[in-house]
Amino acid sequence: MARDQAETGPDSEEGLRLRCIPAGCLAVAIPGLLFSFQSGARINISEGNCPERIVTITGPTDAIFKAFAMIAYKFEEDITNSMSNSTATSKPPVTLRLVVPASQCGSLIGKGGSKIKEIRESTGAQVQVAGDMLPNSTERAVTISGTPDAIIQCVKQICVVMLEVQSVTKGVKYIGKKPSWHHNSAGSCGACLSYPSPRVVGPLSFPGTSV
Repeated sequence: MARDQAETGPDSEEGLRLRCIPAGCLAVAIPGLLFSFQSGARINISEGNCPERIVTITGPTDAIFKAFAMIAYKFEEDITNSMSNSTATSKPPVTLRLVVPASQCGSLIGKGGSKIKEIRESTGAQVQVAGDMLPNSTERAVTISGTPDAIIQCVKQICVVMLEVQSVTKGVKYIGKKPSWHHNSAGSCGACLSYPSPRVVGPLSFPGTSV
């Protein structure tokens, strides 16, 4: 099976690249074209036969922060709406899984877990780095849970670490779980919805945070 080769560090020409796997089917709720236009980042949402949707956000760091803020608040809104007819008494946190090159996870964890502890305490988000690599890849999942504000601040700190530890090695990119009934010969899980990064019209603000 063919494997996608990808740089494990930020793209020097496009800026930083972050990839995430939203919990459940929340990726389909992202209005990619609108969020691309308003944030200035390029947003790519995988589509097809994969049971997991992978969201790739590329651009300058400030554009990535704006895009993640919009996504986090949209997910919180969807969670709130889904509870309108639910008997649950407490709202679950917003959860995202970042896909991070394994070569950078050591710096994210820090010596004796010092860095990840610092991120947890300073942002209020729950952060877990998977011990095993994602299937058929050289990447690991970093799960972030919390309020939208906590997730935004956590993503900012993770971006700082990734920029400090830029890797020039090649890695095998995670493309999502394969469906049990079909997978094409190229090892691809379908087409992608890709939204380019147009010019930002004006500044954006989000309740309770600044990005």
